[in-house]
Amino acid sequence: ENRTGAVIALVGGRDANESQFNRAIQARRQIGSIFKPFVYLAAFDKGLQPSAMISDGAIQRGEIKGAPTWRPNNSDGKFGGMHPVSYGLIRSRNTMSVRVGNYAGVSRVKDVSRKAGFGTAMPEMPSSFLGSWEASPWEVATAYTIFPNDGKRYRPFLISEIKDRAGNILYSTPPLPYDAANSGSAWSVSKILEQVATTGTAASVKRLGFTKDAAGKTGTTNDFHDAWFAGYTSNLTCA
Repeated sequence: ENRTGAVIALVGGRDANESQFNRAIQARRQIGSIFKPFVYLAAFDKGLQPSAMISDGAIQRGEIKGAPTWRPNNSDGKFGGMHPVSYGLIRSRNTMSVRVGNYAGVSRVKDVSRKAGFGTAMPEMPSSFLGSWEASPWEVATAYTIFPNDGKRYRPFLISEIKDRAGNILYSTPPLPYDAANSGSAWSVSKILEQVATTGTAASVKRLGFTKDAAGKTGTTNDFHDAWFAGYTSNLTCA
């Protein structure tokens, strides 16, 4: 639940008798493009506007700080011209996203990821902008709640209350919110993620029958080894 942090459903595997390994919490997999919204969030914090124009062309040698010879490609193997910054997230363009991350700076992106709820420290290297590091579905889901919450994050919890047989409350958990991101920047990213779910890489959400207002992002890692989707409505977030 976005505005409480309560975990409504958690699926750790197909059969607990088959495996005790809880994939929702314990499995750490490369997150890929699912991390890009946090890169854009950091850049918006620094002053970049969604309407600003940025190149989708090939990365030039020495262009990216800290990785002078790194030249990542786009998933379709093609390069384009100048486009609005928002297009880079809607279409999940690697070259544009790397340039956005380069503008924000590695340290700023790392700080944004920490505040959003990623328990693993983001490696301080430009390839991290494209999600070359690992996280769990639990971390991804709770981090994404900052977008529908205008930058606020609630500590996630599984147990809200424990009572004894007489009805006395032995334990209860109040919602514990904190400001995880600039509200304006989080709102800007969320508006773009709404377009991702209608005309971008997650447009199949609508075609598959989910017609309510929603936003989200797909994430595919190298060789399609891992495939992600994180999405949300005004009430719930899921990864």
